[in-house]
Amino acid sequence: MKTIFKKSEYEKYYRGILPYLKEEKNQKYLTIILTFGASIFFLLFAISPTLSTITKLKKEIADSRFVEEKLSQKINSLSSLSQAYQNVEGDISFVTDAVPDKPESPILTAQLQAVAKNSSVSLTNIDINPIDLTDKKATSSSSFRFEILASGEYADLKQFINNLKNMQRVISIDTISITKGTDVNSGIDLNIKGTAYYKKL
Repeated sequence: MKTIFKKSEYEKYYRGILPYLKEEKNQKYLTIILTFGASIFFLLFAISPTLSTITKLKKEIADSRFVEEKLSQKINSLSSLSQAYQNVEGDISFVTDAVPDKPESPILTAQLQAVAKNSSVSLTNIDINPIDLTDKKATSSSSFRFEILASGEYADLKQFINNLKNMQRVISIDTISITKGTDVNSGIDLNIKGTAYYKKL
């Protein structure tokens, strides 16, 4: 019963609009409306991928700008580091001479002899303790001990000790002992025990 009612309602509606559609003017309007609607429908399908592509490109541009900003910051940091390195480049040799990469015990011996000569002190012995370069317990900063026996006048020995403290090579003076020489004209005997440092690579 309901189906018959619905059909009759549709048939009544169709019969009412059919005379309206038969008019040429109305047909033109309907054609324009349908064409416009179809155009909008297909236009949306055509624009949708383009809008998606535009959104994707905008995200890629934002990401590229972020990467560019980070790269600019890194370049500026590297430039600052390069400038700082150039400022200290001339001092690097002094640092490596102060704390060499190897023990360089022969060079230390020569330096101690030069300091003694400049201080008018006679060196009677320089003893360098054996250095074990294969010691697994050694850290990146290593050291070895040395002992100096010298003789001279008190003022010269005092100057010698001060010059040792001001050596370019980093050393520490652990103990100092002074005794009167056995001979009348021999002056004062000096015994110094110290530690020299180097950086083990």
